Amino acid sequence: LRASRRLHLKRWSVGSHWRNRPRRDRRRLKPYCFESQITKCRDALSGRLYKHKMKFRFVSILITFLILAIIAAPVFAHASLLKSNPEANASLPRPPVQIELFFSEALESSFSSITVLNSDGASVDSNDSRVDAADSTRMTVSLRSIPDGVYTVSWKALSAVDGHLTTGSFPFAVGNVDPSVLAAADQASKRIKFSLDETIARWLLYLAATALTGGAIFRLAVWRNLQSPISNFNLNSVALITLTLANIIGLISQAGQASNTGFALPWDTSFTGMLFTTRFGALWIARFGLSLLLVRFSINNKSNRNQWIVFAISLILLLTISLGSHAAADADSTLAIINDWIHLVAASVWVGGLIHFAV
Repeated sequence: LRASRRLHLKRWSVGSHWRNRPRRDRRRLKPYCFESQITKCRDALSGRLYKHKMKFRFVSILITFLILAIIAAPVFAHASLLKSNPEANASLPRPPVQIELFFSEALESSFSSITVLNSDGASVDSNDSRVDAADSTRMTVSLRSIPDGVYTVSWKALSAVDGHLTTGSFPFAVGNVDPSVLAAADQASKRIKFSLDETIARWLLYLAATALTGGAIFRLAVWRNLQSPISNFNLNSVALITLTLANIIGLISQAGQASNTGFALPWDTSFTGMLFTTRFGALWIARFGLSLLLVRFSINNKSNRNQWIVFAISLILLLTISLGSHAAADADSTLAIINDWIHLVAASVWVGGLIHFAV
């Protein structure tokens, strides 16, 4: 445009004969926009592109929200009792052969049990409580020969999905029993066991995992060409120590709750049983192995290759958390687990990025 403008001015000053040339020749050499007009055109184009971009973002967010709202489905949290045989507060003409319970989630057979007590608090079952191998949501226990009376079924269920322990009880009557006696018995109840140490362990696990993943994303996206000793070493060290501490506290607390001892030390049978025979233990071993790999590649993560490896390992670490969350309790859990994992990654970008940016 500038060259065209100079050419136009030069030819305009040649003589009056140029003014007598046809108008189309002069229009052909005349620039479409001068510098001020070019700036206005550029600003107008940028504003129009910005408006289209904002409309596209709004439509994308709206469509995503509608899709998530349509595919959302209720999910049971913990192993909840769905039905029982006999039912709670039932009055039976003759004693049942066994007690049968059905739960909303698969159970860990090593840490789930049923106990049947009479009105004096003595056990009347055959002590053969078991989880069905074909249907891990079904748990049964056989009964000995029992007389007429009111009995209480007390159950303990450890979810094989999220690792949470639930307990509950309900009464039933056998034979000719006064209804007031059954009404006076302890009614059906359910209790979810939570402890302070388990809560602390979970918060530390989330904080460490988000700090590691968010830090890896922050270094690759923001500090790609910069070197920060504080971010690359100190923060990673603190996050890895926190992750290890959270894993240890979580395993000790989980095994202690399952065995009703509060804490289970490494030499206790409940500790080894929780570690090697449950889904919780398998995910714990996977997280511990990933922690060792993070230590290996975080010592010298100045190279671009090591930073990408740390980022990939951190994403897998978040996936182990999603595999042990309530999202895995759905019948078709694949989509729910993926959504939960994406949520954790997004939270890591925000929380982990803020931590590294602040330091």
